[in-house]
Amino acid sequence: MAYRFCEETATRAERFFSQLLTFVEGEKAGKPFALEAWQRKIVRDIFGWLRDDGTRRYRIAYIEVPRKNGKSSFAAGIALYLLLCDKEQRPQVYSCAGDRDQARIVFNAARAMVERGSQPLKDKAELRQYQIRARANGGWYEACSADDYKGHGLSPHGIIFDELHVQPNRLLWDAMLSGRGARRQPLVVAITTAGHDRSSICWEMHQRAKAAIANPEADPTFYAVIFGADEQDDWKSEEVWRKANPNLGVSVSLEFLREECTAAQHNPAHENVFRNLYLNQWTQQAIRWIQLDAWDKCQSDITLDEFAGEPCWASLDLASTRDINSLSLLFRRDNDYHVYNRYWMPQTPRDIKARADRVTVENWGKQGLIRQTEGDVTDYRVIVDDIIELMERFDLQVLAYDPWGPARAMAQMLVQSGFPEDKLREFRQNIGSFAAPSKEFERRVGNATIKHDGDPVLRWMVGNVAAFRDNNDNIRPSKHRSADKIDGVVTTIMSLGLAMAEMQSGSVYETSGSLLL
Repeated sequence: MAYRFCEETATRAERFFSQLLTFVEGEKAGKPFALEAWQRKIVRDIFGWLRDDGTRRYRIAYIEVPRKNGKSSFAAGIALYLLLCDKEQRPQVYSCAGDRDQARIVFNAARAMVERGSQPLKDKAELRQYQIRARANGGWYEACSADDYKGHGLSPHGIIFDELHVQPNRLLWDAMLSGRGARRQPLVVAITTAGHDRSSICWEMHQRAKAAIANPEADPTFYAVIFGADEQDDWKSEEVWRKANPNLGVSVSLEFLREECTAAQHNPAHENVFRNLYLNQWTQQAIRWIQLDAWDKCQSDITLDEFAGEPCWASLDLASTRDINSLSLLFRRDNDYHVYNRYWMPQTPRDIKARADRVTVENWGKQGLIRQTEGDVTDYRVIVDDIIELMERFDLQVLAYDPWGPARAMAQMLVQSGFPEDKLREFRQNIGSFAAPSKEFERRVGNATIKHDGDPVLRWMVGNVAAFRDNNDNIRPSKHRSADKIDGVVTTIMSLGLAMAEMQSGSVYETSGSLLL
């Protein structure tokens, strides 16, 4: 099939932005939507290239660009053009995303453009509660997300997939694309930042885009643009930032990137964020998290005995009976939190695989840094007795535990031994519970406002811990390798979550005693 470029069609689409649309936020709010050079090229390419029959050449456009480069406004403009000016009768246009809130970002930007736009635009579009209607052709535009899509039956002319990398699966993508058959020249525009999941539909499209860029004729109806740093590029170089961010100096400032880069150089987890969000590099979800020199700077000379009688937040992590079990006690003094850990294990902890680690842990047991219980499995009665003794020494506010592990039975043993049942809290082991305290832990390690006593066991676990980050930038502690021990870090963050919740409000507790974070 032959293709030709139509200057008239390309110019018509380009002028739609500058003559009918206005910016709705930022310093340019209220001004005509003048396309930047990179946006102008995309618009002219997508709408200007035609087939022999006069319909559009490209049916899928994949645009990968870092955060803060004006994706939402640009996508909203494309959606409005497809609805109002694309010479299609009763066009259905949809903004799609992984969840309802994300799907409405582009839709709401388009709605604001109509509300605050030129009179000719208002004459073309009618605003309804959940739709934008086209007066002339009877079409409509609305948001659709993976979490509320009810099934097939749509006949989309235009589909905007915002942040394709957060799609939980490919069901919405496949359903939307399968509905295009009745349209003469449907267009799918996926506009996204890079992601993490290399089994996702976004990674599949990313790979297809790279192949199309390398050989356009092999996939002639697929339009691909990727702005990002190459793997071998120096991520600290401002020239690399310019290469990755086409809107640098417009919607994303050089000063902002300098600040983010400085933070990334002091924190391995933030380096991952910087490279993923602002350089558009596909990164791993779990990476080394805390630098040990930063952790060492948090050491304090204050001993546990000096907190006798003071309020304390505690968290318990029970591993298997053949492994290390951890308890963290957290105290607040001025603006600092102080953490002290206790550990228990059997005389021969079988679940520690690496020989060097096993020798080290056994030596800590001999030194009394980890309490050993008799036999081949941990004696939970010893842990119960120790917790009751600690409760008598300190003003224990609450004790958190994992409701799905063996700690539920431990909680019953504690109550039977006199521990107040109303001071027990279930702490769900999911990213929703860990997101806020994990970021607070990271922040406090960075500014040395979480203190420890130089506990070598906890330091070893800090060196093992990685940060798992989901597509919404939430983080939680994770093992870099399956054999790594990080229990003391987990309980430290759990205790920090308890303290944060109590400092904020009492409303985070359910009547059932579960912690909602």
